Amino acid sequence: MTFETNTSPPQLRALFEDVILQSAYSDELMAQGSSAGNVVSFQFLSGEECTVLVSKAAGRYRLQSEHFHALWMLAVELSGRLETYFGSDAQSGGEPFRIRFEDPLPLLEFFSLIDQHFDCRQACRSLSAQLEAQAHQFRATQKRLLIRYRDRNPTDLSHLDKLLEATLQQMNLLSEDIEAAQRDLVRLGGELGGACRLVNLLLKYKHGMSEAQYSSLCQCLSPQVTHNIESGWEEQTEANVSHVLRTALAKGGPREASTAPQVMPAMADTTKLKKHISLLCDRLAKGAQL
Repeated sequence: MTFETNTSPPQLRALFEDVILQSAYSDELMAQGSSAGNVVSFQFLSGEECTVLVSKAAGRYRLQSEHFHALWMLAVELSGRLETYFGSDAQSGGEPFRIRFEDPLPLLEFFSLIDQHFDCRQACRSLSAQLEAQAHQFRATQKRLLIRYRDRNPTDLSHLDKLLEATLQQMNLLSEDIEAAQRDLVRLGGELGGACRLVNLLLKYKHGMSEAQYSSLCQCLSPQVTHNIESGWEEQTEANVSHVLRTALAKGGPREASTAPQVMPAMADTTKLKKHISLLCDRLAKGAQL
């Protein structure tokens, strides 16, 4: 993705000097020629890499990575450093510094992360239901065994002891699967939150939002992703976006809310959520404001 500015860009080496100075190769990097100041790459502790390249002729900053969600931190950091570097002073011609994003929104990548997170929640819910069924069978088998052992004239166990052992083994396996799925849910939640931050930032620069409008957008498309498998980020975001589409972004102009937005029940799929997010972006593109 590409950010465009209305000023001649500084060298990235100067913009990220405090970070470069922490590198073991800081002396070599700072001593390199001017051409080395046009590109900087970062590697996160997770191993994901992000790169920013600057075109001095056009004032464009190109951000790229193999992972969509990993771009958010560099995008936020770059835009913040640029705004701090240039400040609010008027540039040549009296125009204040401005960042723009002119490319189409990467909604397909965003929706892919939403689907992955939702599918993981569904998997956690299914595994929990299976564990609950096995636990019910375990308790029922225990009760039957106790009755057999307490009987003065004990009868054959009818393999209830084997059933109890097999049920316990299955419960242990399901517990391990649930733990693995919950770890995946936390990881995917972090990736979804990062992607949500990135999409919000791109909408801000694409439509020239004020800080108040951007704050409202971040409350609607919240980057704070919960790990609740019953009523999670998808249900909350669907309630938020639906409410905004009926009020602030309603056709024909903003309308007052007749009722407070309510948390929706567990969703069967993400089709309606993705449709409403697309509709929100479309109305913002047509000039509607939060």
